Amino acid sequence: MKAATHDGQKMPMMKYWFWRSKKPPEFDGFLKNYLEAAIFLRFAAF
Repeated sequence: MKAATHDGQKMPMMKYWFWRSKKPPEFDGFLKNYLEAAIFLRFAAF
């Protein structure tokens, strides 16, 4: 199964956290659970 192509999936963890820190709180709140779940599942599965 191919990974999602949103920015968070393709970035190394440090760059991801920097990228996330630049997003507005509303954006982060809306996607927080999805992004963290997607990254957790990606690293847990692979």
